[in-house]
Amino acid sequence: RIIVPMTTGTQCGRHRKNHVRAVPREVCGRRSLFLVSVVFLIEAIAGSSAHGQEVTATVAAGTFPADIAVNTVTNKIYVGNRGSNNVTVIDGATNATTTVATGPNPSAIALNPVTNQIYTTDSGSGFTGGDVTVIDGTTNNTTTLIVGNVPVAVAVDSVTNQIYVADGSDGAVTIIDGVTNDTLVVPVGATPSAIAVNTVTNKVYVTNETDDTVTVIDANTDAATAT
Repeated sequence: RIIVPMTTGTQCGRHRKNHVRAVPREVCGRRSLFLVSVVFLIEAIAGSSAHGQEVTATVAAGTFPADIAVNTVTNKIYVGNRGSNNVTVIDGATNATTTVATGPNPSAIALNPVTNQIYTTDSGSGFTGGDVTVIDGTTNNTTTLIVGNVPVAVAVDSVTNQIYVADGSDGAVTIIDGVTNDTLVVPVGATPSAIAVNTVTNKVYVTNETDDTVTVIDANTDAATAT
């Protein structure tokens, strides 16, 4: 709640001891009304954005939905379901759903809104195995790509159409060419667990969980420049 302190510099309807002219009561009344109106106006503005937020639907997904990505161009939402080894595709206009099969344990998901391709890291089970499922957003057809062991995170540079996958057990990042699906492996620190791309500087940042470090990859040369 917003509190507006009232001034004590003048008194309504009477003179102060220093003989300062008293403020007429009708003026004080108008001032009080004005202050109250301002308080209510501020509270209404402050609360309007919160009041506009509401749950409009609850959409069923697969088992253990663990990650989500939104294509704002097509208004499609992609949910990776780790427990059922699939992706739930939600139509943002109707909330109708479609299920697309993936590899085991899809744990992270990212997309390129320019090419309408969706990438899920299928981390498998244990400390070996895993792949990346590429979903064509137009047809929902899939392609499986072999990457390093236990891929756990993925990021997409929509400018260069390069996809970066953190291979948790290998201490490496697999770079996927979005046009050809060819791959290249770049060594990073131990247990890479998260990844992000700066599309302006063309730099990729990888958190190495065991090393307590961050590896910086120059995407122009596909080489680590710092850890």
